[in-house]
Amino acid sequence: MQQALYVVIALAAIILLMQLSLYWRTHRAVGKCAPDTSQIDGEAAKESRRVYYFYSRRCGPCKAISPVVDRVRQDHPNLIKVDVGQHYALVGDFGVRATPTFMLVENGLIQKVKLGGMRESQLRALLETSS
Repeated sequence: MQQALYVVIALAAIILLMQLSLYWRTHRAVGKCAPDTSQIDGEAAKESRRVYYFYSRRCGPCKAISPVVDRVRQDHPNLIKVDVGQHYALVGDFGVRATPTFMLVENGLIQKVKLGGMRESQLRALLETSS
């Protein structure tokens, strides 16, 4: 019985360490130059402040937040959706490790990284306020 408890604790610790590793590796991008995004920027290319939303079509949380992102994009062309299945090289250049991920790029530098979903008000604030 005690051995089973140790196994459960060890598995929980491994899962926690994997999550922390994911968080740290993704957040290492903050302060670095953003890769060339000219192939996907479209009309947002003229904006110095852009938020990239990395998503996957098979990601449950992405399916939940994508309608919010689409609604916000109507007012903010500087919110750019990036399908990780279609832009694999760009995803690697940004260092994205999980979906959904939001990255704020301002003046060519990655300023913020947000793993997971966010409310519409948070997303609008990220797009509108300066860092």
